[in-house]
Amino acid sequence: MITVTLRIEVPPERHAEVLKTTRLIMGPTRVMPGCISCRFYKDTENPNIMTLLEEWESQSDLDQHIRSDDYRK
Repeated sequence: MITVTLRIEVPPERHAEVLKTTRLIMGPTRVMPGCISCRFYKDTENPNIMTLLEEWESQSDLDQHIRSDDYRK
């Protein structure tokens, strides 16, 4: 299993924009071949920290996702 973690600090005025964008990304990602899970978390100690966590069956599945049109958007 391959785990991808993207941790970002988001200014409060951009929270809504980031959440909206993340929701648009997660749907297509979850149905990609080899995607085990795709989740988005907000830190409880620092609400400006957000983390996208993806789990993939293999490196080749992740590579295929990275080359997809949805990923490029």
